[in-house]
Amino acid sequence: MTIIEQQKAAKEFAEEWKDKGDEKQHCQKFWISLLRDVLGVEKPEKYIDFEKKVKVQNASVYHFGILTSCVHMAWMRAVCGRLETRYCYSIGVVYNNFPWPNPTDEQKSKIEKTAQAILDARSKYPDASLADMYGSDMYLFPDLCKAHEANDKAVMQAYGFRQNLEETEIVEELFKMYERLAKESS
Repeated sequence: MTIIEQQKAAKEFAEEWKDKGDEKQHCQKFWISLLRDVLGVEKPEKYIDFEKKVKVQNASVYHFGILTSCVHMAWMRAVCGRLETRYCYSIGVVYNNFPWPNPTDEQKSKIEKTAQAILDARSKYPDASLADMYGSDMYLFPDLCKAHEANDKAVMQAYGFRQNLEETEIVEELFKMYERLAKESS
C-alpha cells in the first residue's frame, strides 16, 4: 500500500466512523477495519484477541456461587488488569491465585442453594440481558438482588468472615489466606 493509498484509506475510514460506533458493540469491527483497510495488515484477526474466554473445567453450581460472590468480586477488582475502565479477567492472575474457602458440607450445600437461586432468578427474565440485570437498573430485579445477598452471606460464612466486612477488609483477609497458601505450597 502506497502512502497516497494509505492516506485515502485513512480519510475513508475516518469518514465511515465519524459519529458512529459504540465501544462495546463496534470495538472489534473498528480495530479490524483500521488494521486491515488503513494500515494494510493482512488477516488482523490473527494478531489481536478481543475477548479472552475463561472456561472453568467441571464447574458446578458451587463454583458459580463462589465466583459470583462479593468475595470473589472484591478479589477480582483488586488483582485484575484493566483495559480502560473495563476489567481484564485472567486465569493466571485472578482465578488461579484466588484463595478458595474450605467449607463444611453444610456450608457448601448452602452456597449451592443460593447460587441456584441466582440462576433461577435470572431465568425469570428471558428477555433481559446480563447487562440489563446487572447494570444501573439492577434494582428492577429485586429477587435477583435478594438471591445475590443470600449467596454473599453464605460465601462469607464459608470463609469465616464477619458479615459486615468492607471490600478492602475482604481483600486484606484474602491476601492473608493467599500468603498462607503460598507458604504451604513452597
